[in-house]
Amino acid sequence: MTVIENGCVSGATCRLVSVRVPPEVSIMPVENQCLRDNEFTFRYDGTSPVMSYSWDFGEPGATSNFPIPRYTYQTHGLKIITLTVTDDLGCEGSANIALEVYPEVFADFSFEPACGRSPLQITDASAFDPSVRLSVGSGNFNNSNSSRSESGYSI
Repeated sequence: MTVIENGCVSGATCRLVSVRVPPEVSIMPVENQCLRDNEFTFRYDGTSPVMSYSWDFGEPGATSNFPIPRYTYQTHGLKIITLTVTDDLGCEGSANIALEVYPEVFADFSFEPACGRSPLQITDASAFDPSVRLSVGSGNFNNSNSSRSESGYSI
């Protein structure tokens, strides 16, 4: 570098300048899970040497500095996970993934007692997607001997 001011010229100064490349960061994909008994394990999937990890699990205050953290979500919904790593040269890089924590489903029903060959009327009071098959034990209500209406099943 040379400085020229008011006709005065400085001597040349040379220095080696290195521009560091930030680490390439990725997070190994994880499977979506249901809220009940969920536990996610997250892993760095990059190639750069890492000196520190900073995970944000997408819920207020939910963070970790462990290389392979586990986290259990308290609420359902879409979660954005962010990993920021610092490499051995002090450069930072980050990556995001999205995952879904599905809401809990609840099985519940009521029934009208049946006599003889009268159909057994079962009213579904469950909280779940109606396209899901309703089953009891090893039996299944979606067969040719049953019918479903808005109010329940008839067997």
